[in-house]
Amino acid sequence: MRVVECVAGEILPVSAKKIAHQTRLELSTVYHLLRTLVHDGYLIKDKSGEYSLGPRLNAVTSVKFQNNLAMKARPILESLALYTNCSVFLSLYHEGKMSLVEMVEHPEAKKIELWVELDEAAHATALGKATLASLPEAQLQDYLAGHKLNSLTEKTITQKDQLQKSIEASCDFAVDDGEYLVGVQCLAKAIFLPDSNDSISIGISGERAKDDYSKRALTAGIEHLVKSLEFSKL
Repeated sequence: MRVVECVAGEILPVSAKKIAHQTRLELSTVYHLLRTLVHDGYLIKDKSGEYSLGPRLNAVTSVKFQNNLAMKARPILESLALYTNCSVFLSLYHEGKMSLVEMVEHPEAKKIELWVELDEAAHATALGKATLASLPEAQLQDYLAGHKLNSLTEKTITQKDQLQKSIEASCDFAVDDGEYLVGVQCLAKAIFLPDSNDSISIGISGERAKDDYSKRALTAGIEHLVKSLEFSKL
């Protein structure tokens, strides 16, 4: 069970050597356990020889996965909120679904009532559009095929051809200007993690959300988060 818990606690696939170090088990013992866990579907071994959760455990551990990401990201989100005077949001695209993982509200930013879940409002949010822009084409089309473009405000994009153009324009930064909530502006940037087929997006909301300083801070913040996740693999 310690081996599974070790893998479940990592955002990215993990090596047998790191599992042995963290569990304090002999490497030969770890390899034996890993072979059994892969055979039974609890873990998956990728082409690089690293391990991630298998289909029998992914659903059970999704909450733990997000909690671990939130813990790693929290200090970065707090710094972003301080530097930009904006509220900051972290989302995760994992196994075909978008979820809001963490948020840090800034007292000077307008309070946002999250009245529609992100997975159903991706087309109307900067977080969602940034995430969609980061996905490989096949995953993007699968997602769009399975979701309705419901109107949330008068500015919400409800036509797929218009959304496609908006997504194409969101490769660097995605913008929501009153599409989710009237009078609320948001800016977001996402990075796709090919090792896990996940996408992480950070968004900011406030009066300074779209200025150049905030764009630079947002870029630095999400790059810092990805580097911290990669460092945890070593």
